[in-house]
Amino acid sequence: MLRLSVPTGERIETSHRYFVSVAGSEFNVAVALARMGRSVTWMSRLPDSSLGRRVIGELERYGVDASHVTWAPGERLGAYFVELSPPPRPVEVTYDRQNSSASAMEARDINWAAVEAASVLFVSGITPAISDKCRELTQEVVTRAAAAGVKVIVDINYRSRLWSASDARDSLQPLCGLASLVILTQSDARTVFDLEDEPCDALTELIGVLGTSMVVMTLGSEGAAWIEDGSCQRSAAFDTEIVDRVGAGDAFAAGVITGFLDGDLTEGVQRGLAMAALTLGLYGDLFVAGPRDVDTIRSGTAPEVER
Repeated sequence: MLRLSVPTGERIETSHRYFVSVAGSEFNVAVALARMGRSVTWMSRLPDSSLGRRVIGELERYGVDASHVTWAPGERLGAYFVELSPPPRPVEVTYDRQNSSASAMEARDINWAAVEAASVLFVSGITPAISDKCRELTQEVVTRAAAAGVKVIVDINYRSRLWSASDARDSLQPLCGLASLVILTQSDARTVFDLEDEPCDALTELIGVLGTSMVVMTLGSEGAAWIEDGSCQRSAAFDTEIVDRVGAGDAFAAGVITGFLDGDLTEGVQRGLAMAALTLGLYGDLFVAGPRDVDTIRSGTAPEVER
């Protein structure tokens, strides 16, 4: 999508200034993984227009392979508007994505050979919420990838403005049953899966409910908890001054994926927490730091001014 945000403290209905960027859950994760030195391919359907080319330009700038994107003449790019607000007022997000080119994605828009040759397939719970076509396609992509031996990672990423909690649960639970790893927020666990327990108890229940062996849960300012091989672990968040709260969860997911690929989920979670902290200090959804920045944050040796 195209993201249009107004300066912090201004309202969409009155502001004359907009910061324009490109964003989207899987898009953000793809860029973050590429910034961390991983080989990434992103698939979608884009309008054959200057706006569609803006999306591709961003991907290519950060080293993401976009060669399997389907171009759709005469269609539109979804957009969303963001009001960045300091507490106690929440960040306000307004979507304008109905009938977007991405919402019309079908099986013919997917390069199945590329999917089945991947090490990992990542999907978020936002994509199946966009349209019936996307819901059906997401199920097919996950099913075919899992059948081909590809490790599937699902980020629940519940959005109440896109669908109800019950619809999300009905659609995402089968996907999670095919996944090797599920990522979600503590709020997702409560809202989508009706789990009010403390994190480790909720994670234990989720393992049974979802039928997967690894689940990672973000806990906001308290960090993250996860279960791997039946053991629950927790890690604290990094202190950060928040500039832009949107996109941090996607940076965290990318960090977790790097650990999953390396066979070290604990390392991935801790890397993801550092990546989320860095993203909270940057405008826009994208993680535009890199491994050196992550290592500096984790070591606690970052100077106030680097010269």
